[in-house]
Amino acid sequence: MRIVNVFVGAIVGLAFWYYVTPLYGQAARSLAAVAVPALFGRGYQLGGTGDVLLYTPDGLIAARVFMRFVETNVITLIALFAFARRPLAASNLGRCAIGLALMIPIHAAAILVIAKSFVTQPGSLWRSAGQAYTIFGSHAISFALWSLLRTAESAAESAPPSPSKRRSAAR
Repeated sequence: MRIVNVFVGAIVGLAFWYYVTPLYGQAARSLAAVAVPALFGRGYQLGGTGDVLLYTPDGLIAARVFMRFVETNVITLIALFAFARRPLAASNLGRCAIGLALMIPIHAAAILVIAKSFVTQPGSLWRSAGQAYTIFGSHAISFALWSLLRTAESAAESAPPSPSKRRSAAR
C-alpha cells in the first residue's frame, strides 16, 4: 500500500510542480534578486517569466537558469511525505507544507549559485557548486528536509525491527 502512496505522491508532486511552481518560482526569484548586486556587482538584474535570466548592466543575458533543474526536488519531497502511514493526516500535510516553504530560500540560493557558475572561469568553486546542486544536491536537500521534519512516530515506523522483535516473529 505504501508504494501506491508514493506513486500518488509523485503524481501530486508533478501536478504541484506544473501548476503551482510558477508562483513558487517567482518567490524564489524575488528572494534571489535581493542578493544579485552583492554577488554579481552593481547593475546586474534577474528577470524572465519562466526560467531565470541574469542580465548584465548592458542588458545582455549573462546566464540562464532553467527552473526545472532547480525545483525538481519538490516532487521528491512530496513523494517522501506520501510514504507516511497516513499521508493525508493534517500533521503530515503540515510538515510537507513547511518543507516546501523551507525550499524557497534554498531555491533562491540555488538560482544564485547556478547563475554565478555560468559567469565564472572554468574550474572555479562556483562551477563545481552549480553542477553539484543540479546533479544530486537538489534531491539530497529533499531527503534532508524530509528526515528533519518527519516525526519520531513516522521514523519508528520505517525503522527495521529490533533483534528481539525479529526473534519473537521467527518463533
